[in-house]
Amino acid sequence: MDSVSVRELRDHGGEVLDRVARGTAVVVTRDGAEVAELRPRARRSPSSADLIARRRQLPAMDPDALAFDAGAARPFGRVAASLRSAGRKPAVRAYDALTAAAAIAEGVPLYTCDPHDFAGIDDLDVRAVPHPDRT
Repeated sequence: MDSVSVRELRDHGGEVLDRVARGTAVVVTRDGAEVAELRPRARRSPSSADLIARRRQLPAMDPDALAFDAGAARPFGRVAASLRSAGRKPAVRAYDALTAAAAIAEGVPLYTCDPHDFAGIDDLDVRAVPHPDRT
């Protein structure tokens, strides 16, 4: 678990919260003593109706175009490296990384309601679509 001092939190609060938003718990210390813990909020699982509504917002896509094969293996390594250099854990985002690698390998854009999930991945064309619950 990461830790930051109160001063670090004050001076770099946005960066600390970005780490928390990406899934990292952070302990806040004062004079070396732990005083608080920042943890990401649990997301509720979407209902079937939510998933259907989201699907209706996506453009038509041929699923065979996103097959994960040998051509996607090299981009997957680059995606994992990009995630690590951005301070993110590829294992936590394994399905996102596989999807991103397949999109890169096929040269197609990746459409998502959560573009921040793909931040820091080189060579990926991310296109945000509106979330049906937020429109």
